[in-house]
Amino acid sequence: MLDPALDPKVSPPEDNDKGKTVSPTALTNTAAAEVASGTNGFTGTVSTKKMAVKLLIKNTAAGSVIGKGGTNVSELQRSSNTRIQLSQTTDHFPGTTERMLLVSGTLNDVVAALQVIFSKLDQERQSSSKQDPVRMVLPSSVCGGIIGKAGANIKALVADSGANIRLSPNGQRLAGIYERVVTITGQVHETVRAIALILSRLEGNPNYNLAALPMSYKPLRPGADVARRGLRRAPPAGPVEKVLGVADEHAGIVIGKGGGTLAELQRATASRVTVSARGEFLPGTSQRIVKISGYAHSVAAAEKLIESKILAAAAADKQ
Repeated sequence: MLDPALDPKVSPPEDNDKGKTVSPTALTNTAAAEVASGTNGFTGTVSTKKMAVKLLIKNTAAGSVIGKGGTNVSELQRSSNTRIQLSQTTDHFPGTTERMLLVSGTLNDVVAALQVIFSKLDQERQSSSKQDPVRMVLPSSVCGGIIGKAGANIKALVADSGANIRLSPNGQRLAGIYERVVTITGQVHETVRAIALILSRLEGNPNYNLAALPMSYKPLRPGADVARRGLRRAPPAGPVEKVLGVADEHAGIVIGKGGGTLAELQRATASRVTVSARGEFLPGTSQRIVKISGYAHSVAAAEKLIESKILAAAAADKQ
């Protein structure tokens, strides 16, 4: 569930943070100019493709982003042309006490908005020496491309941005969570550039979309109705993963326009489904790699839906 302050249908509560008063519009105009000129360290080309970044944020910092009555975040959304979502005060990323902040828009607009947010938090921290790290959340399926062979990609990102970048170990993920945390430490311009470079690398990756960046986590409870009747039932087995091969020409059927079919598939089956990028095939084949993760019944349901969609498309082609 999202914070009511970020939902236009709900009257936002007042925030008691008494930090410095800033103008998000003025800051955004400056940030946008710096993005365009490259003076903030990011010289990415103008992109109209929608991107999103999911960050973890402390509750005190969230108050600064929202502002009294939601004024800061409303003005920032208008001035940066982005959409900013924040989880509820008690809705934390699993295994942490931090809320989730999602900023979506074009790449350049997202970068400009992040620069405003980080600059504001930096001004209000009242510490000239210690830099608080920024924690970015990525789907596990895209992290291999960020790391690169023998860490080559992440080393290049560190050298290019000047920031320290670390990924949480894949083996430390909580059961059922298919995301990893990227910790970025540096000055504001270094942090912004690091995130911009990561997003640039992910642009066009079918496994990086809004469906892969959930803003709430409700544990699956198969058999909850049985428990309510007082009957005993063995706990469900842990998450499993299945790998399928899908013909390259059928990958689009699974993904759909803008990742819409893939997103709906994941929602309908409560599973995590990823499709390899173009040119990435199962060894010795010309088939794209489809990975389905989740509880066994969810994986089976997703596999059945994928097969039915492909069969239906093949039948239509023959007509």
